Amino acid sequence: SLTSKQGEEPAPVESPVDVQAPSTVPEAQHFPSASEAQEMRSSQEPASLQRMIKKTRTFVVDGEEVRLKTTRTISKAAARDEMVRSTRRQELRELRVLQKEEQRAQSQLEQKFHQQREQMFRHIEQEMTGKKEFYDREVESLEQRYRQLKESQELEYTVRLRDEAKR
Repeated sequence: SLTSKQGEEPAPVESPVDVQAPSTVPEAQHFPSASEAQEMRSSQEPASLQRMIKKTRTFVVDGEEVRLKTTRTISKAAARDEMVRSTRRQELRELRVLQKEEQRAQSQLEQKFHQQREQMFRHIEQEMTGKKEFYDREVESLEQRYRQLKESQELEYTVRLRDEAKR
């Protein structure tokens, strides 16, 4: 049984059954993976521009502890590229956060604008209603005053006509 302390399983060991005889059919062109391409680049660089990364993994195989050490050479340029990518990812994360905050602030501003606009319309409507009621009362009072004036003048005229008729 195979178990791992770090949650990883070791690479499978080739058995004689897995090894095949060389084929007479020509193989397709092999394109290197990203890690292989990087290893080829780092192997072409001088040793002063390279860095060794060592990892030790511990496994328990059939009750025995097995340590597996892997060493990988990466170039300082690749490490710098990884740092630049990491920085860029962090900047993008921060930019997304800022965009969300900006969007939230924009929606709050729009909501505040709509509330103020509605409040302004209500205020204008109240003013118009108040002025209309004021002018309606003013017109009614003027009509009443003219009616009373007319009635008093008619009464005065009738009284004057009676006085003249008596003479």
